[in-house]
Amino acid sequence: MGAYCSGLGYNPSATLSDCESYCLSISGCNAVDWNTGGSGCTPRQCATYPPNYSSQSGWEVWAITSGTSTTTSTTTTTTTTTTTTTTSTTTTTTTSTTTTTTSTTTTTTTSTTTTTTTSTTTTTSLVWVQVATESVMGAYCSGLGYNPSATLSDCESYCLSISGCNAVDWNTGGSGCTPRQCATYPPNYSSQSGWEVWAITSGTSTTTSTTTTTTTTTTSTTTTTTTSTTTTTTTTTTNLVWVQVATESVMGAYCSGLGYNPSATLSDCESYCLSISGCNAVDWNTGGSGCTPRQCATYPPNYSSQSGWEVWAITSGTSTTTSTTTTTTTTTTTAPCIQVAYPYDAHSYWAMENNAADSISNLSGTTVNSPTFYAQGINGGYTLRLIRSSTQYITIPTYQSFVSTSFTVEMWIYPTSMDSSALYGLFGQYEAQTTDHDFLLAIIGAQFRLSFYGDDANSGTTLSANTWYHVAFVYDYSSRTQTIYINGVQDISHSSAGPYLGASGAITIGSYYYNGQQPFDGYIDQVTLYMNARSASDILSDATLTTWHSFDCGISFDSGPLRINGTANNVILASGRVGQGLSFTSSSSYYQLYGFPVLGTSNHPYSISLWIQRTSTGGGSLVHVSSQTDGGGWCLDFMGFSSSGQIIGSSYGTAVTDVIGPVLSINVWTHVVTTFSTTNGVRLYLNGSLIGSTGAMTYSASGALNTVILGSSRAASCGTNSTVAGTFYGYLDEFRLYSRELTAAEVTALANP
Repeated sequence: MGAYCSGLGYNPSATLSDCESYCLSISGCNAVDWNTGGSGCTPRQCATYPPNYSSQSGWEVWAITSGTSTTTSTTTTTTTTTTTTTTSTTTTTTTSTTTTTTSTTTTTTTSTTTTTTTSTTTTTSLVWVQVATESVMGAYCSGLGYNPSATLSDCESYCLSISGCNAVDWNTGGSGCTPRQCATYPPNYSSQSGWEVWAITSGTSTTTSTTTTTTTTTTSTTTTTTTSTTTTTTTTTTNLVWVQVATESVMGAYCSGLGYNPSATLSDCESYCLSISGCNAVDWNTGGSGCTPRQCATYPPNYSSQSGWEVWAITSGTSTTTSTTTTTTTTTTTAPCIQVAYPYDAHSYWAMENNAADSISNLSGTTVNSPTFYAQGINGGYTLRLIRSSTQYITIPTYQSFVSTSFTVEMWIYPTSMDSSALYGLFGQYEAQTTDHDFLLAIIGAQFRLSFYGDDANSGTTLSANTWYHVAFVYDYSSRTQTIYINGVQDISHSSAGPYLGASGAITIGSYYYNGQQPFDGYIDQVTLYMNARSASDILSDATLTTWHSFDCGISFDSGPLRINGTANNVILASGRVGQGLSFTSSSSYYQLYGFPVLGTSNHPYSISLWIQRTSTGGGSLVHVSSQTDGGGWCLDFMGFSSSGQIIGSSYGTAVTDVIGPVLSINVWTHVVTTFSTTNGVRLYLNGSLIGSTGAMTYSASGALNTVILGSSRAASCGTNSTVAGTFYGYLDEFRLYSRELTAAEVTALANP
């Protein structure tokens, strides 16, 4: 190594491994010059990386790179009592994980402990570097969603919370950033006014500290409150190896004598040498008259002839014990989550909450011919209402490129008319009526179509009016495949499609230009654009996971795709089955959700899943469904307890029908699922096992946008099933509602988080 690398002495080590260990024992050392002939190395402290170097025959340059944060410590502990003295050398590898709540430990001792600790800590630190201005990242950088953070610091923190993120596009106007995972560094980028590209580099810092502590203890009482402690300890003892270097000889030049010991055996000579600082070899009189310890600057030592003597030297270094200990103590709090009102990895999201705004990026739209927003959407919020005869739709003039790339468009629609001879535009971009220059998502002949103009995927399912549908249009550029999903299930796939090549054109939602505008007739809600090909499992979840309340992101937040947030009344967060859950402790405790059109649709399948822990016996409502927000009107306890504490799953056909399970134990977590389909009727599962079923039956729903109440019926009386109306006392966690019948395997998976 050359400039900017300070030499830190010389070590006559025989192997590269010895050189590296020697460097790590020296504060600030981050590289070595190693003599490949085995004559040792020079440790260095380099100010630049990789180090500068100059030609030198027979030498190699080795430098340290950084990985995970590690701590290396050497600890010597001496304990003195009045009864016992013990000396031991142990090689131990220990990994332990301890989970504790609050513990009180009382210890009585009569000992004095002296502890000397030397610690060297090497830490990898992340450094953000501005790569480009007036630009965003281009090829080889995958987008990981969008965060509307107001500062660059927020953007960087958001990136670090996402696995694989190593760069961000930041809007200098303060409107947020897009985290990226880049395969090359520095990232490629393209011009974009008002944006900057920032990427992560890494550096290291080294800290060395020595601490000596003497403690005399008679009685101590320690109270520690923790949730989780993880400790990994590795102790290694290095054994010394003595090698006979020469016979009929003693050591010569470069070996300083350290006195004489009239020891009678070679073993005594070696022990005597080890007791002297710096000793690494001995001259031993084979006649048993003792030895001379030596400190040699070269290895193996030089020697000269001497009858009756032998030269012995140490090969592995001085006797040392190295202990590496990493200790992490974590107090569990709310599971990390990001509360946003849009899908995490989407490019654009039009919630239709009384406007045509894009909640994520810059593709906000403008309404044409005054369409309205109606407060009866798929999640109980607003939805876009379009009247075909008034030629109403949304236009987005900002160009978005779909050229030679994958994408997914998802939306909920509710057609109020369905003419098999009409073309109803849903989403599109028009450049010209030429193959692969005309992008269209539409209903044609009462069936969905994903079209690049003459290069199309045509659904085989005929649609009906006055029904909610979830539709996903997916284009996978890598396989050149167009796929249409209806209500989460693949309907059609067309290979050898595209790619789309349209280089201009506005986006329209709710209409399409073909011999004039071809608008939709009905409701459109929750339109989402992803610039990737979504997986079948993601689309199934988007279409059928109606709501999911884990309670790990706060008491009201819905982690499901529809963001149906809840309202708590005399309910508090507490330790749940997974992370946090809800605690119901009073007669006025309940948790309420509003906005479920699927539960208001007759014969529509559904599934309800939750974890519960009872704290009292008797009856009570677990899941109450009603057409009114006060729990009244059309109402039924879909899940609850009998007066004796039996778990019950119910539904309503021509009358209330129950599946009655066993009495659930107090203070024990139990996983409960009820499912419904007209084929199987109501099924009740406990801890993943099927308990009972009604068999085939119908479901006569309210026909309204329903309310779901957890932990109470609120209404004094509702229906005539076996559940005793009233408050549930205990804990509830991981509430999920699906708009489909879960399979037995899916229920088992939910019961084993």
